[in-house]
Amino acid sequence: MKKSLYSLQDGIKASLKDLNDNEVIESTEKYAGVKKNKKHFYKCAEGGSYDIHHKYSLAIDIANIKKGKVPSMLKAHEAMIDSYFTETQNTTTQEINYYVGQVMKEIGSLTNSVVDGIEDGVLTQAEKNEIKKAIKSAEESIMKLKSKIGNIT
Repeated sequence: MKKSLYSLQDGIKASLKDLNDNEVIESTEKYAGVKKNKKHFYKCAEGGSYDIHHKYSLAIDIANIKKGKVPSMLKAHEAMIDSYFTETQNTTTQEINYYVGQVMKEIGSLTNSVVDGIEDGVLTQAEKNEIKKAIKSAEESIMKLKSKIGNIT
C-alpha cells in the first residue's frame, strides 16, 4: 500500500490515477468549496505556472481515503519531510519527536491490521500479507529513528 513519492507533482499524479473526474469534482466542491476537475490537477502536476492549493490536496486525499486508496498527497509531504531529515547532518529533539510519531503511526497501523485479521478467528492470506506489510513499515520507521538517535544536537 505504500507508494514512493518524491514531489507534490508525483502525489497529484498518483492520486488522480485512483479517482474519476466526478469524484474529484464532488470532493473539491465539498471539502474545498470550489469544483475542480482532473484536468485542472493534471496542469498542477506539470508544474509551471499551476500550483496546487493546500485545500485541494486535502480534498483529493479525502476522496482517495473514502475510496480505500492511499492519500498520495499526504505521502508526498511525508516523503519530502523524510528526505529533509535524511539530508540534515544534526538531528534536533523536534526531529526525533517526528520519528517517534512515525513509529507510533506505523505501530498503530500494525495493531489495526492484526486486530482486523484476527477478528473472525481466521487469518486469510490477504490479511497475513497486510500484517507483513505493516510489520515492514514499522521496522523501517524504527530503523530511521535508530539511525537518528546518534545525531541528537
